Amino acid sequence: MVETKKILIMKKNGKTIGLAVLIIFATVFTVYIPALDNDFVNWDDNVYLYENPHIRSLNISSIYRMFTEFHAGLWLPLAWMSHALDYAMWGFDPFGHHLTSIILHALNTILLFLLFIQLVVTVQKPGQTQPAFQIPRSLLSPILVGAGVAALLFGVHPLRVESVVWACERKYVLCV
Repeated sequence: MVETKKILIMKKNGKTIGLAVLIIFATVFTVYIPALDNDFVNWDDNVYLYENPHIRSLNISSIYRMFTEFHAGLWLPLAWMSHALDYAMWGFDPFGHHLTSIILHALNTILLFLLFIQLVVTVQKPGQTQPAFQIPRSLLSPILVGAGVAALLFGVHPLRVESVVWACERKYVLCV
């Protein structure tokens, strides 16, 4: 019963939430656009990208190696698969690797926004059969504003910059 009501709340307010999602994505993406001009760095991008045999192809054999072998002392199969997809599309053009990281981070920020909404909507008192809060249809409702501000603080906070704009730090973006 409660699950059905949550779905109805989200459907009823889909346009409002959709607009908020677009605003959040556009804001985070715009903040990180300058990173698209960045090159790779010589700290460890050469070891983890150029010299990494795991990302040169994406087939059954390479996926098996990603999940069973180490490279440079690390085991990062999800990050390697992500970089292998980038390598398949962009080669070693840093633009593509940075673009993927920025898009992933913006999507993570949206997921966090939706999680905040779900956490507030599903708060219930003992014995209550309905959600304690209803999401109003207004974009300026306290629930949407609070969730949006919290998500944007995560999305544009300076602590996230290194993980987003440094190609080899994709593992942290994928952890979210």
